[in-house]
Amino acid sequence: MKKIILYALSVVVCCTLQAQVLERGVALRLADGKPVEVTSSHAAPVIYDFNGDGVKDLIVGEFGEELIDLNDRFVKSKCRVYINKGTDREPQYADFFYLKAGGKDVYVAVTCCISFVPRFGDMNGDGIDDLLTGDYYGNIHMFRGEGDGRYAADDVLYKVNGVSAIAAEPIDWNGDGVLDVLVSQRYGQPLIVINHGTKTAPKFDSQQPLTLEPCNYTQEQMENQVRKSVPSHITTVDFDGDSLFDLVCGDEEGNLFWYKNVGDKTTALFKTPIMLRDNNIIERPEGELIPIGGRVKVAVYDYNQDGKLDILAGDLFAHKRKIRELSPKDEMKKAKLEQKLNECIKECLKMQAEGKRSKKNDDCLSETTLELRKYDNYEHRSTGYVWLFLQK
Repeated sequence: MKKIILYALSVVVCCTLQAQVLERGVALRLADGKPVEVTSSHAAPVIYDFNGDGVKDLIVGEFGEELIDLNDRFVKSKCRVYINKGTDREPQYADFFYLKAGGKDVYVAVTCCISFVPRFGDMNGDGIDDLLTGDYYGNIHMFRGEGDGRYAADDVLYKVNGVSAIAAEPIDWNGDGVLDVLVSQRYGQPLIVINHGTKTAPKFDSQQPLTLEPCNYTQEQMENQVRKSVPSHITTVDFDGDSLFDLVCGDEEGNLFWYKNVGDKTTALFKTPIMLRDNNIIERPEGELIPIGGRVKVAVYDYNQDGKLDILAGDLFAHKRKIRELSPKDEMKKAKLEQKLNECIKECLKMQAEGKRSKKNDDCLSETTLELRKYDNYEHRSTGYVWLFLQK
């Protein structure tokens, strides 16, 4: 096994690295002109030839609405399949169906912050791609591919310790010929789960933290304050055509950025992130649906077949409308609950940084959030859209 080293170096980004410039994002639409909308929120797209007809289809993970257990807060997070009735150059998506395994809808358990994030790769060397995703608990799930759009029942490849709400990306990280798994998480730095097995018999028994330099972004246009962010979702792709995989990322604020790999085939080396789209300084005309929401999941694909890689971004988009006024007494109760929730979040972040997790903190987050809803004077409707950013 070759040694893996990941560096996060602070350097001045050369202007030649900023050749990747994105056009304004547009909502991906169905054949009837309606936007691809995931009504349960947390859209997570990827382009993949699902049915093996030589034309790539649209696969979209969603948060889900169906409770796993009436006494539990977890829901069944599922995966939509939109078959492409057109061509790769001119795709035509109609209605969707849920991806199945063993005759039942495929799902994983989630309760917040993540959805089914579909990714495909041949994990067992049988020549057929398998389906991977993470879940809220930190499990990496694999649904073994059987060909012709059929998949076997769920198998947990590895439980990532000390993290929750994860996405899983298959990638041969160290060039040894077997697929490892890159893990994204909402609240911290990514991790790499190394495959110590073989092509036909993978073995995942350890994880390594990765340290990526945060990306600068502007919190609000009027404030002009620079903030820093780590990616909450990462996909691996040779973004600049140098035969090395790079990291293309989305974060909680809806920003898109990438890390160029300046290492070699066996040693990944990443430098300062390069901003592709600062979601916080984009003009938003009132009443117009403007991309993008937050907590984006990204996929990279040459969508218009012009030889340049484009970005698909699925979001969590919140529609908000004020419906009532709170009394001064209720406003005070709401403020105390918000303070308590912030303290719970800070403690969760602290423990996750230490590789720990507490049921007490999980319950604090869930119970305080539920209690806050009693004092919400806004009507909220969360949904998820898929945005297309063509590369100029």
